[in-house]
Amino acid sequence: MIDYLNPLNILVMAVLAIILLADESWQQDHSKKIIPVRVKVSLPTAIISIGTDLLIPYSVEGNPIPSVTWYKDGHLLQDNERTIVTENLLIIFRTNASDLGYYTCKASNLNSSDETTVNIITMESANSTNMASNMKVILWIALVQVIFLLLVSCLILLLINQRRKEEQLKEQMNLNATVIYQTKTI
Repeated sequence: MIDYLNPLNILVMAVLAIILLADESWQQDHSKKIIPVRVKVSLPTAIISIGTDLLIPYSVEGNPIPSVTWYKDGHLLQDNERTIVTENLLIIFRTNASDLGYYTCKASNLNSSDETTVNIITMESANSTNMASNMKVILWIALVQVIFLLLVSCLILLLINQRRKEEQLKEQMNLNATVIYQTKTI
């Protein structure tokens, strides 16, 4: 798991954001042509520990320059003392349980629109999801093993039954041969 709250990671993301915004040649090339809106969020799921700060880096492309709006569970996300939306970051300070959910970044201009969603979960819920997934795998493996054992048991029973029939047939042939030999000698 990548620790997005690591100070080094925050610094790298800030430097990348500055480089992207400072690249005037990119801005000049794209100011002349119509470009469809495209939203990119760096992670589809963010795993947090309650009480930590959450940074969700994102980028929006499009010409004319699109307007960006964030939503949490379908409701407009407002800037406040704990939530800040910048040109390339959604920041939530001192996360709590009410911050968990689906965050959608919607961008649009006169020509097009795009959106992408991020699921914010806690470390505990991620572990329980993994545990549930692991349990399903274990149950499927156990089911396959039971079916395999049943098939092997059926095969063994068929072989035993076949062997008995062969022995019975041999006994009958020996008995018939003995009867035929005795009748010839009489």
